[in-house]
Amino acid sequence: MTDTRYQGPATVGVDLVLAAFDAVTEQPKVAQPSAQAQQIPPIVFLSGAGAGRNEPYVQSIIDSELRALASAPNGSRNNQLYKTASRFGELVAYGYLSESEAETLCMDGARSNGSLADDGEAQCLKTIRGGLRKGKGDPKPIPPPGPGRDTADAIAAAQPAVGMNGSAHHNGSAPRNGSSASTSTSTAPSGGQAASTGAPSTASGAGPAVAPLAATWPYSNSHGRMVYNYFDKGSNQNQSVNIADFTARITEAITDEDGERTFVVEGEGIRGGKFRVEIPAETIGEDRRLRAILEGAVGALDPVYAGQGKHLAPAIKKMTDEQSLILTKRYSRTGWTSDRQFLIPGREPAGIRIDLNRKLPYSISPKANINIGLQALEALIESVGPEKTTVILSHGLTGPIAKIAGWRNERYAVFVKGLTGTFKTSVSQLIMAIYGPYFIRDERLIKWGEGATRNAVMALATGAGDLPFLIDNYKPQTGGGDRDFINLIHNILEGGEKDRLNRSAQLRETKPVHCWPVITGEDVPVSDSASLARVLLVNFEKQPVRQNANLTFAQQKSEHLSSIGAAWLDWIEGDAGQERIGEICANFDQKRALWADYLYRRRADLANPLRVATNLAMNELIYTLACENPIFGGLLKQYQRLHIAGLETVADAMAEGTAESLEALRFLAALRELLATDRALLLDKSGAGTGVIIINPQDRDRVIGWEDTDGSAYLLAEMTISLIERHTKERFNSNRQLFSQLDDLGLLGNRDKGRQTKNIKIGGKSYRTVHIKKEGFCT
Repeated sequence: MTDTRYQGPATVGVDLVLAAFDAVTEQPKVAQPSAQAQQIPPIVFLSGAGAGRNEPYVQSIIDSELRALASAPNGSRNNQLYKTASRFGELVAYGYLSESEAETLCMDGARSNGSLADDGEAQCLKTIRGGLRKGKGDPKPIPPPGPGRDTADAIAAAQPAVGMNGSAHHNGSAPRNGSSASTSTSTAPSGGQAASTGAPSTASGAGPAVAPLAATWPYSNSHGRMVYNYFDKGSNQNQSVNIADFTARITEAITDEDGERTFVVEGEGIRGGKFRVEIPAETIGEDRRLRAILEGAVGALDPVYAGQGKHLAPAIKKMTDEQSLILTKRYSRTGWTSDRQFLIPGREPAGIRIDLNRKLPYSISPKANINIGLQALEALIESVGPEKTTVILSHGLTGPIAKIAGWRNERYAVFVKGLTGTFKTSVSQLIMAIYGPYFIRDERLIKWGEGATRNAVMALATGAGDLPFLIDNYKPQTGGGDRDFINLIHNILEGGEKDRLNRSAQLRETKPVHCWPVITGEDVPVSDSASLARVLLVNFEKQPVRQNANLTFAQQKSEHLSSIGAAWLDWIEGDAGQERIGEICANFDQKRALWADYLYRRRADLANPLRVATNLAMNELIYTLACENPIFGGLLKQYQRLHIAGLETVADAMAEGTAESLEALRFLAALRELLATDRALLLDKSGAGTGVIIINPQDRDRVIGWEDTDGSAYLLAEMTISLIERHTKERFNSNRQLFSQLDDLGLLGNRDKGRQTKNIKIGGKSYRTVHIKKEGFCT
């Protein structure tokens, strides 16, 4: 069936009208009208209140302005665009044009003279709309229609309307595009009858009757094809040319968060059927790329005709219905918007679309039942012990609170440590299922070192927004080892993605990272105390049985866990939740001080105690807040005491772990090991004096300094560090940082003024050394 919504009034030839008339009457044939009466008026957009009045004169204004705009030289094009828009604004004021029609005409003209390409759409629209405002505000009088103006001669004097590229056909022939052309009185071009938007003439001596014409001119749909229509002055007829064997229009205009735009084009081929394709906005203006995309979408059977690629973009836009066009804001992440709405698939507000990578299956299931969800949550908490699961759960609930509480820059990770069979991955997946049921599927796991490079993980992390982000199966032997993993943790918790180029080869704004990592692995990297301090370590022991009934039940009912996520997000978006967030999180400084004191009492030499205390304080406060949720707070409150006990266990592990990861302590431990195994040697400083030092050749590469009588040692720093790195896996960031840590621990001895090192003379030579007190050599 032909889609007639966008076609103008059909035009038939006089002969066909007379033949039809003769067929139903017995009257004599009417004589052929004069050439003057056969004139078909040039086309004009006339959908305003003034449609049907004074069209020939208005047409002459439009054509004159468009010719002036198309021929404007470089340097005056913007001024001419403003003048033309101002003149069209006057026509809008009198009802001869709608504002959208006037704007479209001006944009076509800007495209034809190169302004659109040089100045960009935004600048052109600014100029056009400024001119339209001026013209509408102070319109010049337009003479009323009359015999001296509304005549066939005035119509013939007007030029055809300018098309997409500013050109019009003045030679009486169809465009040279290889496809057939037809007049309104002839056989339709190959493939079907073309639509005509001209108005039929009358034999009245007062001149031809003028009908309003389709706003899609010079394009229309005919028998499943897009066609290009034009008025041929030589034959005084409308003619048409097939553009493509399919119809297409824009159904949705999408604007990404970073400002990039995409059009959803939907259509139907004569033989290939319906199609839908998303096209970047800048591609719409690139004829070859647009043609390739559309022909690929419609399939192998429905072509774009030779030479007609230039008509695809304007035809598609003209056939787009402004009233039904959907305007959409698209996000490629979860998290907060500027108007206090939390974005996650399944609860998008109107006009919002969220497109996430398939590895990020965040969604609130519409089938989730809160009663079953509560049962699944209780089974999950009990599965491997509330002391462990509540710590991970509280971390999982923290992300959506962070922006409100001002904690985005205080983010930390949870590392779930355990051997195979400890259910570390299964429990982590179920925590994630609070924000999407498909997280329990193993194919959705982001596995460290198995196809998930650091750059790929960072790109995914930007989409996780203000939610937990699971990285599974860390192993030091894969994915770049400890150093790559440590860099990833710093990148996620402290920065954003790398600078990238957009489709136009321009540097686009980098996307921030706000997610809260959950990491599973058999062992946590301990070679960097700073990164370890950004982690809460939850240790899973080997389970006594292979089957865990609570875990199995939670997995079977995991689809309903997203009802917990929905209840959490609904509450914190509301006024009651927002008020409690402010009140509870105001206790942060006090809680952090208490946890810092706890850590100092456990291990005075731990690294970054305030950083670890920050993580513990946030975890405790969020669990306290969650206990007040009206839907699931009562359930969590039953485990509040066990949650505190779990945090204390974590704090103990963090105190030991961060102390052992401190570079200074790792340096001393490695030094003691090398000395004990004779892979490093210390000479006797008291016996060296000023005499000649004799070293056996086989010991030359093992001597790292001199031991003093009090048990301290003067170390050749570079020699010592090089030997340690050669014989162990230890790596140190810088000597200055290492010596500063030794000094903080009170282990740095004699030094020159203003330095961390000490110059000593041995055997008549001067050596720069670092002096380590005897306590540094004690375990």
